[in-house]
Amino acid sequence: MISLDECIEKKAIQRFIQGPSQVAESLLKARELVEEAKKNMRIGSYNSVIILAYSAAFTAARALLFRDGFREKTHECLIAYLRVRHKELPEYLINQLDHFRSYRHGVLYDVGFRPTVDECKEAVSFAEEMISTVEKALFNKTK
Repeated sequence: MISLDECIEKKAIQRFIQGPSQVAESLLKARELVEEAKKNMRIGSYNSVIILAYSAAFTAARALLFRDGFREKTHECLIAYLRVRHKELPEYLINQLDHFRSYRHGVLYDVGFRPTVDECKEAVSFAEEMISTVEKALFNKTK
């Protein structure tokens, strides 16, 4: 697991002045992606479900970085940032983000990886929870 300090040192977490203007668009995109995941679930495109559900959760989580005036260059560094700078997010949710990051990697790079229906349902449910939790964190907390 990479540390936030390593991410900053490697410039994988950087200041991003335009970040706050990206928050609303990130949330909108996250909602679109989770809806696409649900459509793919209905037609049995399970690889797509995993990719879209993870992307929805990732895009929602990025909204927190954007609000803080940062952007990430790696998925792992987004997770490291959340662990240190956003303690209001439940740890299990950040762990699930990391878990589905690995699943997404499996879909894209492991020719033998086949997600199950239950894994896809879990991914969509997780993405919806992540979006909802991020929205609460954004709008119930002032910086």
